[in-house]
Order: sequence, then structure tokens, then C-alpha cells
Amino acid sequence: MAIPKRSRFDQPHLQQVGNACCTDKTTHHGYDRFYPLFLDPLRGFKKLGIVEIGYGKGESIPFWKTLFPQAHLYCLDRDVCLTGDGFEVLKVDQSDPGAVEAAIASIAHPRPPHR
Repeated sequence: MAIPKRSRFDQPHLQQVGNACCTDKTTHHGYDRFYPLFLDPLRGFKKLGIVEIGYGKGESIPFWKTLFPQAHLYCLDRDVCLTGDGFEVLKVDQSDPGAVEAAIASIAHPRPPHR
């Protein structure tokens, strides 16, 4: 997928990436309107871990991996357990807050130091 890189996460770029990946983040929910504020500060992180709740058909994986190629993505889904290049889908009932908290606590990703 040939998507031009930009120096910032602006709304048109996020929409372009999301639409190319067919993720409902941009095609249905419109999260691209809000993501620039939260995602742009994360660009410099080298060992970024991203937690996604819900795997669906997996369209979010290429979305996140395009935006953050060095990141490791952890998806939580009640029906899917899968491992791939730069991502893991953990089988967790997303409707159970305790199970979600336990799954996130079990992730052995390097954590940034407290500021």
C-alpha cells in the first residue's frame, strides 16, 4: 500500500490511511477527526505498544501498522486468538472489564518510564 508519509498526523492523512485499509475508524466512525490530537505526540516513540479493543475482520491492524510501523499491536477480542508480524490478538471477553484489565496487565511490552 503506497501511502505518502507526512510529518504530522493530520485528518486528511489519517482518513486516507483508514480508507485504504478499509477500517471503520474512518469509513464509519470518523475517528480521523479526533486522532490527530492524540496520535501526533506518539510519533517519536520507538517501542510503542498499542492496545485495540475488538479485532473485527482485522482492518485496524494495517491501519495502525501503517501509522506506526515499529509499534507492536495488541488486539483484544472474544472470538479470535492470532499472532502475526508485529501484532497479537488475545482472546478476551471485551464486555468483562476485569478480563480486559487482566489482559492488559499480562502484556509484557516494555513500558515507558514515569515522568
